Amino acid sequence: EKNKYQPHFIEWIKEQSHSILLRRNKQLNPTSFFDEIMDNTDAMQLWIGENSEVKPVLAQEISALLEELIPAEADKTTLKKQLKSAKPFQIRLLLLGSLQHDYQPLSENELTEFLSWSQTAMPLALVESVWKDWHVLVQDALLRKKAAFESGYLRADTHQKTKFTNQDTIKTVIEHSANARFYNIAGDICHKLGESEPAFNYWIQYVDDLIKKEFFLSAYEFVRQLKSKVKSLPFELRKKEAFLARICGYFELSDTMYADLIQSSDGLLRAILSVDHAIVLQSLKRYEEAIGSYKNAIELFRLHKDQKSLFRSMNNLGVVYFDLQRYTEAEQLFNDVLIEARQAKNIQFEAISYLNLSDLQLKRGEWQRVLYYTEKAIAITSSNQKWNLFANGNVIKARALFALGDFHKAVSILMELKDNPAIREN
Repeated sequence: EKNKYQPHFIEWIKEQSHSILLRRNKQLNPTSFFDEIMDNTDAMQLWIGENSEVKPVLAQEISALLEELIPAEADKTTLKKQLKSAKPFQIRLLLLGSLQHDYQPLSENELTEFLSWSQTAMPLALVESVWKDWHVLVQDALLRKKAAFESGYLRADTHQKTKFTNQDTIKTVIEHSANARFYNIAGDICHKLGESEPAFNYWIQYVDDLIKKEFFLSAYEFVRQLKSKVKSLPFELRKKEAFLARICGYFELSDTMYADLIQSSDGLLRAILSVDHAIVLQSLKRYEEAIGSYKNAIELFRLHKDQKSLFRSMNNLGVVYFDLQRYTEAEQLFNDVLIEARQAKNIQFEAISYLNLSDLQLKRGEWQRVLYYTEKAIAITSSNQKWNLFANGNVIKARALFALGDFHKAVSILMELKDNPAIREN
């Protein structure tokens, strides 16, 4: 019945807002139905060829190639490990690099000269963007054993070349590296040229990029490696090193780093570093020192009229007192933050202060006061769509209601939270 229904279906498809992708195979008999869709709509088609370059390479095929081409057993074992995650083209390069036969080399290969001079491993994607004839240069480098291909990177497999004269190529590599976010490579090349300032700027961008991706351990190890490469790190990188040491759990080391940084700073920067140092001291359970560090930061933030940082530091200090069960001191600080936040019309810290006070009263068993503070926090967070704080307030409220024996209302609050899409999103 295709002659009856097919034209109507084509007309219906033309009226829809969807995009259509037809997956077609040349080894099968093409259908007139797909041809009509192509003729009458904006559909696209993907032809699956018999010898598609994107298909996986069979393990049996790789094994056969290794047996036929690679004589040394050790080389076979190494290659098998590298081939497990390689793409078809990369497999070809790896096999080419292992072949032992006569080869007429290129008279000049700028890629191998650059790799030898820079002593920097380059990802294949970056090589492709810099050299138009990259496939010829890469093949030549591998067959002449001038470069090695490992995990998608090309590195020099020869002794270091002392000179590389093509300044345009160097400039292009730096630009392409930075554009592709390979800031570490751009920094290494600038360092090789003796240009310290741009080198450090690129390295800082690389560390920032790793931190943004939450690759904290990789960022920390990178900074530690830089210390063996350069005489001294600039202040900004030292600051990041101290932060990364804290995040990675090296608290004793981070403590020493922050102490040195604070001695070399003043003003707002000193205040910010004092807060970071206080967090490290808390982790080391050196609470009195942490309290002193927070107090120093609070004084400086107040002096420089940085209200947001001031409120955060006061709040953090209140939490230290709370954790030490010094509730009177904690309550005083939370109330101070509340008063100043209301005057500054900072709803974020006003709500946080009410939540902190409600949590403190929960510890004291003052259930009615808990309800008072949570109602205040819930009203602010609901009207301003601060859904994570809104959820915290409701959970604390439900706990107080459980303590008062109002189980039905407590369960009802929790169920409403569970069903609220805004809460689930946050």
